Amino acid sequence: MTRPERHHREVWNNARHSHAFGFTLIETLLVIVVLAVLIVLLTSSIGGVRRASRASVCLSNLRQFGVASSAYAFDFDDRIFGFTWRKGYTGSLYRDLRNLTSDNSAAAAQAIEILRLRGGRRDLPASLIRGWIPHVQYTHLVIQDYLTQRLPEMMAACPGDVDLLDWQKQPQENFDQGKWLPRQPDPIDEGNKRWPYGSSYQIVPASYDNGVRGSRIHQQGMLHHQYLVPASASLGDRRLAEVRFPGGKVFMQESEDRLRSRSRLYYANSNAVVSVLMFDGSAGARKTVNADLGWDPNRPNSRQPTQMVYRPRAWEAPIEPGLTEVLYAGYYRWTREGLAGADFGASASLPRP
Repeated sequence: MTRPERHHREVWNNARHSHAFGFTLIETLLVIVVLAVLIVLLTSSIGGVRRASRASVCLSNLRQFGVASSAYAFDFDDRIFGFTWRKGYTGSLYRDLRNLTSDNSAAAAQAIEILRLRGGRRDLPASLIRGWIPHVQYTHLVIQDYLTQRLPEMMAACPGDVDLLDWQKQPQENFDQGKWLPRQPDPIDEGNKRWPYGSSYQIVPASYDNGVRGSRIHQQGMLHHQYLVPASASLGDRRLAEVRFPGGKVFMQESEDRLRSRSRLYYANSNAVVSVLMFDGSAGARKTVNADLGWDPNRPNSRQPTQMVYRPRAWEAPIEPGLTEVLYAGYYRWTREGLAGADFGASASLPRP
């Protein structure tokens, strides 16, 4: 083979091998698309695992509250844990938290004393005892001896409640300075500085409302975060023995579906799936749509449930674009028959005369 022929053969072989092992533009783009799809699938899978893990921690938190509740009841004559100060209480270590005019103001004063002593919040004003019902998100303050004895209490925050978790981070340096605005209450109001010490989980009113018809706490037609507490309301001193259906009655509830739906949903949204603690100590994820609609506690003969107006604040689950508020039924926040009723199962009770 002559030198020119050998040269042409080498050029041909190189070109052939280059075509065999190289990629065309279309092939390259196809590889990129496949890799992108794999990344999306992997990210989605990791996100699902993360949400499932957080949901598991959320239920674990509630179970620990259940254990603490049982221990408290054992130590205090079967009582459901709650604020123990009553109207006229004068035993506070602080003069400005004495001589209280209602059970609700007494409970608020007790919460303030706990936050002052254990949370280092001596700046919280006594004016908080007016216009605040602490039972909803702060009842866990009274069982600190059965929990971790730290404030803010991290166990009181659902892992999906990113706002509360932020607020708990050095609240005097961050929350009090408005670091999380607008996704926090305005700290210019001194009373709002209590928020980092609250909870993602709400205790149902029946566990502390001891009143009779006409003097019960209620929300009919009110905003979802506002409660009307009559001056004559009798609060506290309820016992576990009053619960007729422990496995069907919600004790504590997550205020939102933060982990199980595609978007955050308020607990009363019929599409929500919410973490709940039952009175028998079990915890699980329950579909709101499967719960009894509840009642209006001051109209026990009516089949109409409590209707409350949901107008979300900046840190709460949003509603459909274009709407400013939605009307929701109260569901297990306002269980028909109170402690004697049930939220799930065939034991859900009917109204009594």
